[in-house]
Amino acid sequence: MPRVKTIAALLPTGKVFDRVYEVIASSARSIGASCSRVGEELGSAIKTPAAGSALEAADLIITEVTSTNPHVMYKAGYAHGRGKPILFLTQHGETFPFVDIEPAPIIYGINYDFLAEELLSYLKDGKAKETSKNKGSDTLARFEQIFGEILRTHQYQHRGEIKMENDKTFILLNQEMDLPLVQDLARKARELGVRIKLM
Repeated sequence: MPRVKTIAALLPTGKVFDRVYEVIASSARSIGASCSRVGEELGSAIKTPAAGSALEAADLIITEVTSTNPHVMYKAGYAHGRGKPILFLTQHGETFPFVDIEPAPIIYGINYDFLAEELLSYLKDGKAKETSKNKGSDTLARFEQIFGEILRTHQYQHRGEIKMENDKTFILLNQEMDLPLVQDLARKARELGVRIKLM
């Protein structure tokens, strides 16, 4: 990824998101980049001069989509249409509205220290170190090594894609698992200190 000099942060209003913006702005300063906030307070129309200018000038758009705020989503779509690189942030992977995008979203669960660490890693290296995409075959092999016995007991053939959010969290995409299987997987995951997210 080319060096980022200008960042536009797309965020809803509110104290939680004010804190997220502080983390984004601090990460930007750490690499010598400027950062401006673009959000719903600027109005719903993308033609708002301040919003359009900030998005057009930015090397990177960082978008917080936890609340799927319509103003933020609209402006993210506009930025995508203009060919701008977008890094998504969300508190919960389960409600992330997009599937199989690059770069993978940073899922921070209101852990602002983790968010700061991931953002800085992305801004320096072009990828979030904990959420970078792992090779699918390695991830599937690891999942089956850990949970294969449970899958066989429930006679479940895993068909969907598996990704790693970090080294202790599996993300299972497009699954059709019944409740008893999900409960058994969750129980085993707790015992081993890992997490499973169904998306």
